[in-house]
Amino acid sequence: MTNQFRPLSNFLSNRRIGYVLVAAGALLVFAALLVDVIGLGKKGLQAAQIGGILLGVLLALLGWGLRSLPDNPKTVGQFLAEKTDAILNFPVLVWVLTGFILIFAFYFVRPMFFDDSLRLSYFVRYIPALDPIGNDLNYNTSAISLWLQGKSPYELEYHFYPPLYHVVFAPIILFGPEQKFALMTGLTLVSFGFIFLLPWRKPVGNHAVFLFFFLTGLVSYGMQFELERGQFNVLALLLALVSVWLFYNLSSFRLLAYALLTIAAHIKVYPGIFILMFFSRQKDWKENLKIALQLGSLNVAAFLVLGYRVLVQFVESLMNESGNPLWVLPDKQPINHSVNAFLDKLAKNNDNEVPQAVAEWIGYSAPWLEFVFLAIIVTCGTIIIWRTLRNRPNLLHSDALMLLILLGLLLPSVSIDYKLELLAPGLAVVLVNHSVPEQRWQKLVFAGIVIVLSAAYSLTLVPYEYRTGIIINAFPMLFTILLGLTGLNLLNKTWKEAL
Repeated sequence: MTNQFRPLSNFLSNRRIGYVLVAAGALLVFAALLVDVIGLGKKGLQAAQIGGILLGVLLALLGWGLRSLPDNPKTVGQFLAEKTDAILNFPVLVWVLTGFILIFAFYFVRPMFFDDSLRLSYFVRYIPALDPIGNDLNYNTSAISLWLQGKSPYELEYHFYPPLYHVVFAPIILFGPEQKFALMTGLTLVSFGFIFLLPWRKPVGNHAVFLFFFLTGLVSYGMQFELERGQFNVLALLLALVSVWLFYNLSSFRLLAYALLTIAAHIKVYPGIFILMFFSRQKDWKENLKIALQLGSLNVAAFLVLGYRVLVQFVESLMNESGNPLWVLPDKQPINHSVNAFLDKLAKNNDNEVPQAVAEWIGYSAPWLEFVFLAIIVTCGTIIIWRTLRNRPNLLHSDALMLLILLGLLLPSVSIDYKLELLAPGLAVVLVNHSVPEQRWQKLVFAGIVIVLSAAYSLTLVPYEYRTGIIINAFPMLFTILLGLTGLNLLNKTWKEAL
């Protein structure tokens, strides 16, 4: 230790600090007792006096114990540097829980236990529930009945699922409404479990992070919304992930992999983006072209499975419904987290999310603001894909997997909150596969990004009814997760496999 630090080290010895605390404690006790002796004590200050006496005694006892401890030969700067390094080397779970606890305290503990009415305030009616339960499942499967009766399934208003949907889900109409709903609920929960239990190529090293996202995703607002509507986004994601796993692990089942991805893309259009994972820069262009032709032919056949006329009706229905103002009406806006719905929500400002002048400006500027957001989304996607393919032969990586999930949530013009539970498995894989960097500044940035990612994810667990301002819509959280994912990708040096 250099001479310039010796005086400071000697002054801050445990013995000196101990005696200072003993003196401070004694002084505090003396002051509290003196108030009564000289007649300044008031009835209202008695509790403060008692508190002062207790605090003084505890300080004195702390100092008395500290005075006998051996002195630390390190300087204060060295001590703080060591503690900072120790904190920055905490496991990823610590930063994940930090972000979660911040949101949990502010959006669960505060509104439930600190309501202005001084009563316990339960979360009630936090999902825009419809009667009867399983509305989407019952409504859209009625289109299958139309098709089996020889009619067009697209005679049903607000129905825009691809033709193959009616073939895949045809057996479900053998059941009554209650049985259908029970079956879909079971399939969704089992599918969510299988996504986390999918046999990853690289063993999971941090089971605690996986367990955190599994449990929070299982009880999340998005999952409850998914179950209430009888939706099947979790099932579609499972089919897409299983198809990728089969493609890379069991080459003899590649045709089955193509079929599963096609089904996923035709019961929910957005899983089609996972086709990118089938291509590799390691393969020659002929092999990649062969894969593209096989998948393309299979998807064309799927679109034509009910005939050309039905395909035309589907396209017309999809185009009409994607631009239908119904999806951005005030009662629909909070649960539609697409870019245009988010901007429309701010422009109408029906929940006073922003100052009125800002809302009016957003209304005028919405077209180019939407372009800016989409440009940033595309830029982030390009960075992640480019860096992944630069360091790996394919997109079989945690960052690419999470990116494709996010694009499936952000890019469609109608993207409802019951897809939010898909964030949990993607973020679990990302945060398990990213190692803590070596340099101190990178560790600090890494910890900050993980806390922000966890906080943004945790906000999606909160029903929109209990969020205020611009975060009443889930788009800001999804956008933040995309930016954080890009940051982690730029920090990444290891390029571990995800599946």
